[in-house]
Amino acid sequence: MLESLRNFISDLTGGAKHPGRFEENDYRLAAAALMIHACTVDGTMTGTEREKLRAVQWQNAGISVESAAPAEGVPMYVSGFVIPKNAPNKEGGYAYMNAMLEKSAQENFAIDMGYNPTVTGATVAPDLQKRIGFTPEEQSRLVDLDYGYLAKNDAAMKEWWDKVFKA
Repeated sequence: MLESLRNFISDLTGGAKHPGRFEENDYRLAAAALMIHACTVDGTMTGTEREKLRAVQWQNAGISVESAAPAEGVPMYVSGFVIPKNAPNKEGGYAYMNAMLEKSAQENFAIDMGYNPTVTGATVAPDLQKRIGFTPEEQSRLVDLDYGYLAKNDAAMKEWWDKVFKA
């Protein structure tokens, strides 16, 4: 998978060699994979948590931008991983998932992508936590999405997005 991702990124950049290019088993490849996943699931980045991630990435690129949590509520962003029932290498899938949940990987995801760690014991510098985290008051406004409603209305919302908003 890492070689495929490396090739994909090379194709996107026209084969140009970046001075900070990915090396074999570079954890940044997993970070890039997550970022590509977040941006390509439906062609949009929505939700306050994802927008905060994007703002952090822009800040890391030197762009002066801040994020804000709306008073009406902060939609939670959940990204899941699965190992397909018929996966040809289930052991490799479990190794990949376990590696993604390592404390050091979670800490580096916070640094490189702005993702808050999902494991206990991970350390995030206070200045970074201020940029990627949510205050206790903002956390109290986190709301889970109605996934049943979204599944039932996905096609209609996509049609509206394409015809009204995106047009």
